[in-house]
Amino acid sequence: AEYFEEALAVDPSQVLIHGIGVDLGAVYIEQLQHEKAEGISRKILQLNPDNRGAQFNLGVSLINQGRIKEGLEILRTIVQASPSSREASAARAAIEQVEKALQTAHTN
Repeated sequence: AEYFEEALAVDPSQVLIHGIGVDLGAVYIEQLQHEKAEGISRKILQLNPDNRGAQFNLGVSLINQGRIKEGLEILRTIVQASPSSREASAARAAIEQVEKALQTAHTN
């Protein structure tokens, strides 16, 4: 994360446009820094609203912050907008996992 943060400090727009920001968001998610993942994802989406990687990271970070409905809506948007993309595949898996967890929570 440190390398990405340094690159972001040097030239934020280039970092966000060229995908490093999406990678940084994924690193933040792995490190359970979901607020930071949300922030970087939103910055990327300001520059490129159709960035599916940033949308995916945003959806996952929101779900992990307990904002499940909002996160699921974003993931479903990815599936609808580009159903054959790898982000849509990951989004479908995440949606299924969350729905299964919610169903389990309701039955217990």
